[in-house]
Amino acid sequence: MKWRKIVLPLLIALSVTAGPALLAGQQAFAAQGTSAAANSAKAAKAASSANQPKAAKPAVTGAKFNLCRREGVVRVHGGNRTYLVNNDNFVGYGECLTGISTAPAFRVAVSRAAATADSDSYPDIFTGCSWGRCSPGAKLPARLSRVGNPVTTFDTRENAAGSWAAGYDLWFDPRPIRNGQASTEMMIWLNGKNVYNPAGHGWPVVRIDGALWYVETWITGNGKQTWRYVQFRKYTPRWNVTGLSLKPFFQYLEREGWVTPSWYLLNIEAGFEIWTGGAGLAATAFYVS
Repeated sequence: MKWRKIVLPLLIALSVTAGPALLAGQQAFAAQGTSAAANSAKAAKAASSANQPKAAKPAVTGAKFNLCRREGVVRVHGGNRTYLVNNDNFVGYGECLTGISTAPAFRVAVSRAAATADSDSYPDIFTGCSWGRCSPGAKLPARLSRVGNPVTTFDTRENAAGSWAAGYDLWFDPRPIRNGQASTEMMIWLNGKNVYNPAGHGWPVVRIDGALWYVETWITGNGKQTWRYVQFRKYTPRWNVTGLSLKPFFQYLEREGWVTPSWYLLNIEAGFEIWTGGAGLAATAFYVS
């Protein structure tokens, strides 16, 4: 998730961990689809990226890592797979991730996020390719018609102040690109704190993989490029999911015409979208079949 502009109002300061509730502030929701104002620093860097994959290099040697470099990555291993932990600190206010290379996990040790509108960062762990960085041995990008039914686990610890959301970020495109801006983004939010609550604002509720989800879509952008953004929000917030099937989400997007089976799934990311605070958030387990 690089140089994105997800406009989710923070005017309703209610943690979604409190569960769905009717909230005032319809004007805040309307702002989501209309606020795609330019962020020149983000757009300039996104536009200048060459469409060539780069080999991901470990940020440190040894088992422990302390990743403070903006957009730096480090390899981690677990379940006979290698993932990349990504310090996707796109605004650059300062962020450090810690962990060990033998566990598919990380902790937000330092976060100076101070957003007033858009989020400041999305520290994450992923498989596949994102902005020229590809995890070793990844099966992605792959056509949706051939990707089967990826099953994923994501466990978190969420003892952190501020405004943030925990969830997945997946990208789709008609081409198997390994760099550059993709056409459609799908996020699966599990939980959050001090972020917009869709209850009472007309978001449809759908049943996917046996659970209820809010779902909404709009067109977003970074001032240079636009793309479709789709968000699924857990109706009953959770700190973790185990064995979550992703194919039902892909099928929902296909039924709505937002992607087609010939499109490519580029990556599967899991992390924390941070507006403010965030130090103490941790991904304690991640797996994709």
